[in-house]
Amino acid sequence: MKKTAKFLLAFVLLAAVMLSPLQVFAADFTEDFLQKAQDSGSAEGSELHSKTAVLVNLDTGETVFSYHADDAMEPASVTKILVALLLMESVPDLNTPITAPAYALDLLGGTNSSLAGVLRGETLTAEQLLYCLMVPSGNDAAMVIADYLGGGVQGEAIPKFVDMMNQRAKELGCTNTHFVNPHGLHDPQHYTTANDMAKIVQYILSSPYADLFMRVCKTTRYTIPADNVRTTATTLSTTNYMQDSVSGGSYYYKYVEGVKTGSTEEAGYCLVTTAYNASKKARYLCVSFGAPLKDAEGKKAKNGAMLDARALYGWAFSTLSYKTLVTSSAAVKQVALNFAWNKDSLLLVPESDFATMVPTEIDAASVLVTPNDDIPESVNAPVKKGDVLGTATVSYGYGDNKIVLGTIRLVADESVESSQLLVLLDKAKSILGSKWIKIGFAVLVVLLAVYIAVSIAYNIKKKKQQRKNGGTNSRNYKNYR
Repeated sequence: MKKTAKFLLAFVLLAAVMLSPLQVFAADFTEDFLQKAQDSGSAEGSELHSKTAVLVNLDTGETVFSYHADDAMEPASVTKILVALLLMESVPDLNTPITAPAYALDLLGGTNSSLAGVLRGETLTAEQLLYCLMVPSGNDAAMVIADYLGGGVQGEAIPKFVDMMNQRAKELGCTNTHFVNPHGLHDPQHYTTANDMAKIVQYILSSPYADLFMRVCKTTRYTIPADNVRTTATTLSTTNYMQDSVSGGSYYYKYVEGVKTGSTEEAGYCLVTTAYNASKKARYLCVSFGAPLKDAEGKKAKNGAMLDARALYGWAFSTLSYKTLVTSSAAVKQVALNFAWNKDSLLLVPESDFATMVPTEIDAASVLVTPNDDIPESVNAPVKKGDVLGTATVSYGYGDNKIVLGTIRLVADESVESSQLLVLLDKAKSILGSKWIKIGFAVLVVLLAVYIAVSIAYNIKKKKQQRKNGGTNSRNYKNYR
């Protein structure tokens, strides 16, 4: 039942997107950012520190920046975002007690990985484990959750949970993702992409678990009280310096809210964050993977994933604005109209206002609305106001600098009734111009010609016969006399 419910929820969300009015956004301002980064020196040349990155405007769903975002990358502890989703979906009662099995914790021995300090045999609630998973990036919490959701059988539970992870990622539309563990430690077969991870996070933020998820992700300090094993309370600290005003140092960025950090030698620095700027009324999601852990001298490098996220947010907040560029009252094209009395043309207008993220200097006067080839040369009455009759492309700039912003539907500007007389005349014309009518007419003409020819021949023959008979009768008359 749980799987069915999850599938239905995902289907409903997908259907809502598919059935919504067409307003396809295709704007990508990647080159704009890279050029500004090069000019300002905020990134190394025209490159990012990260190997891949994507920036999505969460208000519109538009991807405004994409840098090798479909390249497969190890996500390190960013993996735990999907673990958190499965826990929230599978355990609706956050007070559910979950006991940490020793074997699951022992599997992390020698990995020198990040831990939340979960103890063998300790019983924590699902909510506490969620905080242990996301705030300090506890691999131990990930293993306990995997064991519990996988059925709790040693040797079977964790592989079963990994199968659940892969199935859920597939359901969410991740086409280049494969997990082999719940914590993200190095494995060449453990990978995802910036775009796939963005899909997972966007789904969570649109799901019933959004508030809980963000409440956990935005937490910088969390305290676990004494329990059945723990003798004193333990306070956990976030690994996301971008949201930690106390310990974040130069990484701190006041607009950041969550979400998850990650790093291994092989994966490099990995990061998923969201940021909200109230003054700009804009919210973004940034995924950055693969920033190097060491610099050219072999020393520990700065967290380039965080530096890139900060630069991308700063660029987006200062450069991009949400604007209405085309209104639904703006005539885009005029097409011929058939079968309407005293009216031979029809205006096409946008189905709805077109608003999107664009550089601040772009306004309605700067954009081009170009009708596409799917618009017919003419339409037949009757036509109802709002009937979709084609599409148009919205863009700005020219030539190599042309930026496509999206595609909009074009609809009839008014309702027009048909004239029955004109329809009947057209049908008559159509009938008279049909293939069989033409063939029949041709046959009729041929038959008439044959008839005329035969009639002429017959008349000629008859006259000849009459003349012949007339000559004989005359002679006979003379003889008679």
